[in-house]
Amino acid sequence: MNMNSESPDNKELTDTKQRFSLLIEAPIDDFIDFAKNETDMFQLATILSYLPFSLIQNVISNLRIEVAGTLIQLLVDLPRIPLDDLEKLEIYVTEEMAKIQKKAPKSAGLSFVVKMIQGLPSEKKNEVMRYLEENSSKLANEIHQNGFTILFEDLIKFDDRAIQKILREVDSSDLAKALKTSSEEMKQKIFSNMSKRAGVLLREDMQFIGPIQLTDANASQEKIVQVVKNLERAGEIVISDGITDYVD
Repeated sequence: MNMNSESPDNKELTDTKQRFSLLIEAPIDDFIDFAKNETDMFQLATILSYLPFSLIQNVISNLRIEVAGTLIQLLVDLPRIPLDDLEKLEIYVTEEMAKIQKKAPKSAGLSFVVKMIQGLPSEKKNEVMRYLEENSSKLANEIHQNGFTILFEDLIKFDDRAIQKILREVDSSDLAKALKTSSEEMKQKIFSNMSKRAGVLLREDMQFIGPIQLTDANASQEKIVQVVKNLERAGEIVISDGITDYVD
């Protein structure tokens, strides 16, 4: 549908009604499918502008970079649209989401199972995963791959013993590269969990490698994140709701 971006004075959006509540309540995978299928970027940007920031971030992070970039450019200076067009857009969204949800599988799906397992107590979670690894290794691998998303900076929230365990497993050159673009808080978290000598050597490594490309730093950070996932999978650390514990 086409929308007029020039709104007459008597039709400017002054209502406080929560628009596109259907998208807020819908499964995030359905919303992402809708966004990926939408070809009118102005229209999609308009929809996003009415939604909570956390939902916008989730959707944009799942779109191709050229689509995400276009949306961000549009959102910077997005004009208001007439109220009549806004209401027509809501009807359009309802119809398109109905088509997507009609095609959706009836099973709960992997994302449902992952969230369910994440919410289990640590002991029961490990017990369930050990059972799946023994009886359905493919499913266990899928759950591990999708079970939690960690950014390198999330290590700030890990307890000190978990950090020390991770540091024993990571490659020193990867750690040096990973810290080149990290926050001061992240650097302090790492150095505070190292011996004085190890800290000196790491700083020397960081200085020696000099400036590096962001892609190289990101690649090293991802390697460290993979170490974290491997330790969690082995039951040596437990990650639950952003809290990480060391397992004796």
